[in-house]
Amino acid sequence: MYKIFYSILLFLFLNICLIAKGQNTNFVHYTVENGLSNNTVICTTQDKMGFMWFGTRDGLNRFDGYTYRVFKRDINNKNSIPSNSVNCLYYDHTGHLWIGTEKGLCLYNNQKESFQLLNETKSKNIQAITCIEEAVFFVADFNLFKYNVKTKILQNISKKANLENITTVNTDNEKNIWIGTLTGEIAHYDSTTNTFEKYSLFKQGQNPTSYEITLTKDNGFGAILVGTVADGLKIFDKKSKKYKNLILQPRRKAELFVRKVLVISENHFWVGTEDGIYIYQPDKEIIHLTKNYDNPYSISDNAVYDLYKDKEGGIWATTYFGGINYYGNRNFNVKKIFPSLSKNSISGNAVREIVQDRKGSLWIGTEDAGLNKYNPITGVFKNFMPGNESKIAYNNIHGLAIDDNKLWIGTFENGLDLMDLRTEKIIKHYTAGAGENDLKSNFIHTIYKSQNNQIFFSTSNGFYQYNKSKNNFYLFKKLPFYTFYSSIAETSDCTLWVGSFSRGVFFINTQKNLSGSLKIMQNGINKLEQTRVTYLKTDNEQNLWIATEEGLYKINKNLNSVKEYNTQNGLPSNLVYAVLQDSLNNIWVTTSKGLVRMDHETQQLRAFSKADGLLNDQFNYSSAFLDNKGNIYFGSVKGLITFNPGNYKINNYTPPVFITQLQFSGKNVEAKKNDINTILPTSFIKEINLKYDKANFSLEFAALYFTAPENIEYAYKLSGLSNDWNYIKNNRQVYFTNLPIGNYIFTVKSTNGEGVWVDNERILKINILPPWWLTSHAKVSYLLIIFIVLYLSLQWYHKRQLTEQKRKMYLFEVNKQKELYETQLDMFTKIAHEIKTPLTLIKGPMDKIMKFIDQMPQAAKNLKIMNRNTDRLFELTKQILDFRKIESSQLSLHFVNVDICKLIYDIVSDFQEEIESGQKRLSIHTNQSESKIEADTDSVKKIITNLIANAIKYGDSILTISITSTEEENIQIKFSNDGPHVPLQSQKEIFKPFIRLNKNDNAGGTGIGLSLARSLAELHNGTLEFMIENSLNTFVLILPTHQKQ
Repeated sequence: MYKIFYSILLFLFLNICLIAKGQNTNFVHYTVENGLSNNTVICTTQDKMGFMWFGTRDGLNRFDGYTYRVFKRDINNKNSIPSNSVNCLYYDHTGHLWIGTEKGLCLYNNQKESFQLLNETKSKNIQAITCIEEAVFFVADFNLFKYNVKTKILQNISKKANLENITTVNTDNEKNIWIGTLTGEIAHYDSTTNTFEKYSLFKQGQNPTSYEITLTKDNGFGAILVGTVADGLKIFDKKSKKYKNLILQPRRKAELFVRKVLVISENHFWVGTEDGIYIYQPDKEIIHLTKNYDNPYSISDNAVYDLYKDKEGGIWATTYFGGINYYGNRNFNVKKIFPSLSKNSISGNAVREIVQDRKGSLWIGTEDAGLNKYNPITGVFKNFMPGNESKIAYNNIHGLAIDDNKLWIGTFENGLDLMDLRTEKIIKHYTAGAGENDLKSNFIHTIYKSQNNQIFFSTSNGFYQYNKSKNNFYLFKKLPFYTFYSSIAETSDCTLWVGSFSRGVFFINTQKNLSGSLKIMQNGINKLEQTRVTYLKTDNEQNLWIATEEGLYKINKNLNSVKEYNTQNGLPSNLVYAVLQDSLNNIWVTTSKGLVRMDHETQQLRAFSKADGLLNDQFNYSSAFLDNKGNIYFGSVKGLITFNPGNYKINNYTPPVFITQLQFSGKNVEAKKNDINTILPTSFIKEINLKYDKANFSLEFAALYFTAPENIEYAYKLSGLSNDWNYIKNNRQVYFTNLPIGNYIFTVKSTNGEGVWVDNERILKINILPPWWLTSHAKVSYLLIIFIVLYLSLQWYHKRQLTEQKRKMYLFEVNKQKELYETQLDMFTKIAHEIKTPLTLIKGPMDKIMKFIDQMPQAAKNLKIMNRNTDRLFELTKQILDFRKIESSQLSLHFVNVDICKLIYDIVSDFQEEIESGQKRLSIHTNQSESKIEADTDSVKKIITNLIANAIKYGDSILTISITSTEEENIQIKFSNDGPHVPLQSQKEIFKPFIRLNKNDNAGGTGIGLSLARSLAELHNGTLEFMIENSLNTFVLILPTHQKQ
């Protein structure tokens, strides 16, 4: 009976130990709520850049520590993944990712984010993949295939070797192929002979429910680890060709389904099974990690499908229902202790004082659930609450102190208890009283046992010492009364330091009879009196550490220097709860926003938060303890953490930084390089060209650090705008608005997990392109246009100058001609005046002689000639004088009815003799006997006379006068001759005064006849024009029949 009872106790003890050890492994979970495409995660791997890849039952996921890039089948895209159900992933030595799906094997192109399906495997279920140099080996539909990447040749190896039912394939460290089968065999493939050397891993007569081999994995030390469906894990020695079973379940007989093995070292590996994870180390007890519904940090699901160790040293465990689990390679492994309703655990959340008794048990006071006794070896808690056997006074515990076999327990407003640790019962209760040696407060805040084994109490009203001989209390009257004393510390000279709320820090040395206060002065004010002192601690060098609600102070042992710590120089919060020095002399500080480690040698501060594996960020007042094995305990508002600072390690891993997303107006886009059609993933792009109207954008980036991505801080600069770094804490996105046109270089960098800035800069060239009217081509065009405009302007100016010069020359010529014309006209006028007088004197006698011409037959002819020329000269003189009058607007016309036909006949008769003498023939054509017009008879006569004279002068033989009426009540008279044609360029010149054609230099005349004729015609509101009609020189005279009034 006793043996059975003992066995049961031993079984319970061992299982409790296992559970406690299991809780020490803290997983971070990633599920669909975090962006994962599906919680059934079958496989995982990491690429050379550092991205994690996860194959699920609903798509392939790429993870950067913050967000997921999900790839799914798209029936409209032939370059998409062939199936959403991903079975296996393999990253080869050339940097290519091979994906095995239920619908074939494909290769991922990271430059295009596309998938190339191996067509021969279409619709085949790919079960496993491995590679040796240029050969890809994979299992599809229980057959082994070999695909040569270079030659593109696919071979069915198992068919040639007559081997069936293959379930898995892998390579050992010597690049040999090992396969497993459904029939319990592993086989080594000889590529030279294309044969398999098989080995059975089940004993003859063994009858498991399944013989299936699930994996073959080289342990790196001459053996193959073999996973099975129903017989756990086996190890096969490649040299001796023998195997043995590795016992993972020493107290269980159930069959164990092993899916994955992760080798950490020769004798240390993690085994993923259908029953959680087994951590195997032959020289240590096997750790079994399973899903614990009361522990949010346990593995999320027992069905573990894959295990992978990343570049940081963290371990990924994928499960069938629980998504992804990550065990980061943290600075130290923190054990979390927190309340649980379904198993033995600590009773409260708000953990306060912690002390250790002689037997090694920890006594933990909470502010919400009484007192706890904790066995660090077994992990067993015993809870003490008011009303149970212990009979403690209250569940809000503040002060604890061990005094031999007794435990002093201070409560909140319920006095002081004294417990006998042997019986674990309260043997005495003290409350405030009116007596001189009574406590004056029931709020016992802190209890301290001094170097000389004296017990001191800080309360909400006074500072006390316990008088053991009289079993009463001594009030230190040298310290202020009505003061809330919060903490106690002691230096090696037995000086007690006492902290208070808003009254500062006091000291007292009973041996030296000294007392007083410590002051830290600033601008005449004692800073310690302006805040609450929360904790006091003396270190091994006798420095005094003062924790307050406004920072931490370090005062050297000589009290002559002060070092202040706050949020400006490394603390995550100014509210400091406790200070502790570990066995390595490093200082640990708890705050309201995390834990801080101060390195003893470098004095550098390193802050830790929940992201680093802590239970939570906010700790609790006065809750810090270093046990006799060097383990540290810190209480918080959610439980308790413990760790050994000797295991602390610095993580110097440098995470690569990638630009993961480019956004316009909050929408994700893919970047285009050089504006070509090839779309590249943002992670690979090195340069982007953005249009000027797309200058409002944002960039998202990520440092691939999975252990604690929340700890990574970032900085960036945009060269071309500013060369200064912008430090943006853990913000991963920057926004640019209305970026001016130009070329920029965006550079981003990050810290590592220790908060140290590292050399991992990522550069992106950003070109803000101008609008087309501001491009280089446009500017060149503008310059060309400006040049052309300048050239044309110069040409125009030059031509304008030439034109102006020509105009001036023309004006000069015109003025000169005018002057000449005026001179000629004046000269002719003067001559005409001079001639007219003697001509008149000649004309008179000539007229008298002509009356007697018949009487002088011998001189008749000559007299007629003289008379005619005298008349002509007289007429010419009159024309000159009339032309002068017209030019000076002094000629007056007297309109009368004139028979134009009769006038023409009369004038022609005057020229009859001249016509006949020139052997010319003149004909007159008219359709009416008379045509009367209103005209100045003398002026019309001059017009007709000049035109007839001109025709006689220049005509050869034919002279024609044609008289017609027009519909506009005008008379049209045409004077034609068959003389030489007037050149076209001279036709307008003949009506100008004093103009004569060169070819007619032999003809006489003054050159004003035609000009006078046109001027007189215009005075009659008529016209006189020249044309070539019927090959005859023709002057057309048009005169109105009636003059306007």
